[in-house]
Amino acid sequence: MLSIIICEDNIRQRERIKKVVVSTIGDNLLNLNISLCTDNPESVIAYLEKNNTNVGIYFLDIELNSKINGLALAQFIRKHDPDGYIIFITAHSELACMTFEYKVEAMGFIPKEDVFFFNNKIRDNLLDAYNKYNNKVDCENESKTNSITIETVGKKMIIKLEDILFFETVPTGHKVRVHTFKKQIEFYSSIKNLKNSLNDDFYQSHRSYLVNTKNISEIDKKRLLIHMKNEAECYVSLRQLRGLVKKWKG
Repeated sequence: MLSIIICEDNIRQRERIKKVVVSTIGDNLLNLNISLCTDNPESVIAYLEKNNTNVGIYFLDIELNSKINGLALAQFIRKHDPDGYIIFITAHSELACMTFEYKVEAMGFIPKEDVFFFNNKIRDNLLDAYNKYNNKVDCENESKTNSITIETVGKKMIIKLEDILFFETVPTGHKVRVHTFKKQIEFYSSIKNLKNSLNDDFYQSHRSYLVNTKNISEIDKKRLLIHMKNEAECYVSLRQLRGLVKKWKG
């Protein structure tokens, strides 16, 4: 769940921001909560050091009555929450350019002097951050469903499942070799582990092979050979032949 943190040293403004946030959450049935509402940037720092695994939405006054201003606080936030959504609030619009100098990648800037639209801008920025977060989560979930991440030589690679022909056990070293349309890559894993993590398009045709049935072009039942769409070949055991054919044609 996204957490919301408000840091504003003017109590009247702070309560105003909090009221708009609470109203927006309730009106739109958002899965959000205010984790901290304070005038003290040190409290925000302490919170992040204790809870640095959550993504947050931050409403920060730039000019805080503290040795730590909102820009410096944002830099600290960005180190602990690189994916967080930072929204600055200030009475001095000319300070907007400084947010770029501090390289904190703020998503919003709300001038306090814009009295008539202040509440609307708080609400709009909150909804914008919430929607961006949910869209990102949806994209990540879709990526996990349609791809696999492997690690080789200290480097992570994402491979689309539709590009995979089959996985093959490497004789030595507890490794598996993935065959794609364009290349072959070896990495540490096992057919068993892969089988449990992939979708139903993949079928274990042999104790040493896990094949993507969507990329099969032909099955040679006599020779127990699987021909892939790019003319690569792998094996099917006699025991697994019937199940593979049913899966492929089904």
